[in-house]
Amino acid sequence: MHVMTLHLQVKLDGELRLALPREMAGRRVVVTIQAEPVTEAWPEQFFAKFAGCMPELPDVEPQGQYEERVGHPSLAGLRACEDAGAGLPGAGATVLN
Repeated sequence: MHVMTLHLQVKLDGELRLALPREMAGRRVVVTIQAEPVTEAWPEQFFAKFAGCMPELPDVEPQGQYEERVGHPSLAGLRACEDAGAGLPGAGATVLN
């Protein structure tokens, strides 16, 4: 007796394709199918059982505060132009509706 557990996808028309190992080729076999829908959710109590199951891993240390990002000094003139709208395509143009 050859016991196998397979996870297969049933086609929209209800067809299921079953491929057996080559060593079964040419033999008469009895196939018993027990179809159970697969749930996409985590098994019950999965996280309760999993949490803390690897005590050899160290706790994650705090990484501190984020640094304050400051623009490069050479960009200060560009920002002033952007604020004034100078040098940008369409600056000072009138939009007609």
